Amino acid sequence: MKKRFLIFFAAFCSWLMSGCSPIDKNAERGEYIKVYTSADAKTAADEAWLPCAGGTTSLYVRTNVPFEVKWQDGKLPAWARVGEPVRMNGNLYRIDVEFDPLYQRQSEAVSRGLYERRDGVLMLTNSGLFLGRYFVLHQGLTKRLGTDFSWLTDGYDIPNKTIGETLYQDWTSSQKAYGYSSTAFEGQKSAWCYAKKGYVRLGNEEGMGADFILPAVSAFAGDSLLVLSFAAVAQVGAALGDFTGNTEGGITPGEEYNPGTGSGSGEGGGGNEGGEGGEGGNPSEPDEPQVPVNPGESGGTETITPMSTAYRAATTGSDNEKDASKLRIEISGGGFIRSAAGDKATSLELELGHYDPNSPSYPADIFEGQRYLVFIEGDRSNPLSGKTCIRFVAGDISGTSTRPNRVFLDDIYVYRMLMNYRKDENSPRIDMDEDIYKLNSGTSGLDMVLGGASRNE
Repeated sequence: MKKRFLIFFAAFCSWLMSGCSPIDKNAERGEYIKVYTSADAKTAADEAWLPCAGGTTSLYVRTNVPFEVKWQDGKLPAWARVGEPVRMNGNLYRIDVEFDPLYQRQSEAVSRGLYERRDGVLMLTNSGLFLGRYFVLHQGLTKRLGTDFSWLTDGYDIPNKTIGETLYQDWTSSQKAYGYSSTAFEGQKSAWCYAKKGYVRLGNEEGMGADFILPAVSAFAGDSLLVLSFAAVAQVGAALGDFTGNTEGGITPGEEYNPGTGSGSGEGGGGNEGGEGGEGGNPSEPDEPQVPVNPGESGGTETITPMSTAYRAATTGSDNEKDASKLRIEISGGGFIRSAAGDKATSLELELGHYDPNSPSYPADIFEGQRYLVFIEGDRSNPLSGKTCIRFVAGDISGTSTRPNRVFLDDIYVYRMLMNYRKDENSPRIDMDEDIYKLNSGTSGLDMVLGGASRNE
């Protein structure tokens, strides 16, 4: 779709510049179509920036010829709708443009708080005169780096279901090729970073913390302000391998667990733990997921639905105890955390929330309202560089803590925010991008712009 949009856009520009080129400011012709960002603006414009949260904006057109208006953004459905021109007075018209919040449609990443820039073109034409004007509308920020971890398919998307999780040291070469890394600290046999289905876990059940390091980006060297956007939440309940608490094996929703008889079809070794007898083999697969009525007694299963109370209890552990929820963001190689205090700190510690295992939408909504923004700045004394490194640290990495601090991370993105920009020495300084820092109350923390968090949280 993007390729089709670029082809269409190139063809349109070619048409505009053919014959008596209407886009050529040096062309001498009496007809004109000019676009302004306000009714009283003195200088015509070629582009404008829209708020990430969506809304309606008005553009103003001065022209001495009839014209048609069309919108093109290469999306289905389009993310903006253009109203009919309204004549204000004389040769001045108003055009209202209604536009969606960034990435809120079902066909895209719903409610993920992604700020990646998108562009659309407002086309104003009089085809009979071969006269036209295009006006570009931008929404969002330029992405420098990011992932939604769709390339991780290990284990389950149930937070504390540990079967199938993969330690960083055992990631495939294609997974490691994305450039993200984790550290095996001194005295530890592994980096305690795990790949799950669609996100990562930092930290283990013994209380060991872990880090997660983003790859360096050479383009950082030309930036002065970055926005780090991510989703993070802390674990609730014990690590769950199977319904007996064995984290080395287990069953999945849709399988029958019968601890007392070891029943099951097929040949091979013994059945599930919990009793003697039975031929063992693979568990059967009934139409509905089943869990034991009482894992301590012989025999008996209960048919449940995936979101029933019994299923949630079986997949969140028995105690529902909350882990510690510390997450530290560290900056090295250039740059610092932007703050109102102006202390130029290179680290920031956040206290995360916990997901709700009793939510009707669990586990799909574990990151709901748990998205964060961190603003990273550079100046002459400590500029951003191609070696700027962004590192997440969850929990205690010294090995002295016994309380788990397991954290789940998803949707990690870094954007450039272009503020106080001047095209050349003769141009005024302007904010090219929307001021997300100001919209987020001038602070790093919960995302109050697109992330679903409120100012009362």
